[in-house]
Amino acid sequence: MQVFPTIRSYTDSIPPDLNGPISYTWSVTDEAYNYFNIRVWYYNIICNVYGEKVMGVKSINDKSLNAYSDCALGFSCDAKVIEFSFSSGFDGHLNFGWAWTHKIGLGAQISFFDNGFRIDGGGANGTGIEYVRPDELN
Repeated sequence: MQVFPTIRSYTDSIPPDLNGPISYTWSVTDEAYNYFNIRVWYYNIICNVYGEKVMGVKSINDKSLNAYSDCALGFSCDAKVIEFSFSSGFDGHLNFGWAWTHKIGLGAQISFFDNGFRIDGGGANGTGIEYVRPDELN
């Protein structure tokens, strides 16, 4: 009986975790309820970065940035996200800024101004700038 060796391609010998789709999710969210268990304000800011791993090397392919806010009568809430720069590939990146604000009463508002956020109307708020590189994707 003659035994023939199994022919394998180069890609068959690569462990499966070295190739495939990868992603990164960044988010900030919060909400508050009143005494009657009615939601009075809510915000959600989310950023998804999508990429691929080839032979263990990560790259960025695409991204999505979304901000959502909602509030009940007598409250105000706002959330914003803005893309500063994006490039795809093995040396790609996503640079984005985000902001949120909420308060009792009207007037909490966010606007983009001179490469930053301007928050009007007082109340609680938060801002930040994030930078995502391919090595952060999993």
